[in-house]
Amino acid sequence: MSFSELWADRGFAAGSDSPVKLNIVRKKPCILLPIKYTSSVKSDDQMWLKKDFGKAEVKDDMSARNPKVVVIGGTYVDMAIRCGQIPSPGQSVTGSALSYTAAGPGPNQAVEAALCGCEVHLISKVGGDPFAQMVRESLAEFDVNAEHVSTAEAKNTGVLVTLVNAEGENAGCFCAGANSALRPLDITAAEHVISEADVCLIHGRLPQEAIVSALRC
Repeated sequence: MSFSELWADRGFAAGSDSPVKLNIVRKKPCILLPIKYTSSVKSDDQMWLKKDFGKAEVKDDMSARNPKVVVIGGTYVDMAIRCGQIPSPGQSVTGSALSYTAAGPGPNQAVEAALCGCEVHLISKVGGDPFAQMVRESLAEFDVNAEHVSTAEAKNTGVLVTLVNAEGENAGCFCAGANSALRPLDITAAEHVISEADVCLIHGRLPQEAIVSALRC
């Protein structure tokens, strides 16, 4: 069953503004809340917030502990080059500065939740390249649990390259890399973490079979 068919089967219209209570193939009912997510990767990306109503009694005591958040999202290395002008087709220009950092919907949302005092687990995929270690070190710096950030050895870590001119205008290109290799097996391997979470954020631009698997956990 495709992602869109799953929504239709459960009576949920992706992109609607109101949360809808569902009874999908899970032990307990849940709610899926679409929220617009703006990132340097894609401005029209969506994430869905999955909240387990079966744990309402636990949430009443949430003030006594840190909320547990699971983020399932793409991981990218954001590389930005500052240049005098953005090159036209066939043209090369000289850059004046380069910066790169771990980014993407997965790490961005995970770090934001961690900064709010939550216990955060990230489920994502990186490549078999030096960028992968940089991503893991960045997540560790913010106390994000990366136990379920797996590696696709034959692929590169997702990369976004952005050119920024003197006026602040930009143009970019991204390669999904290892994000396209996220599989249901990667999700089910973390099923115990997802089932114990207070909130699970699911990024909408991942392989559909992985998203469906996450919804069913």
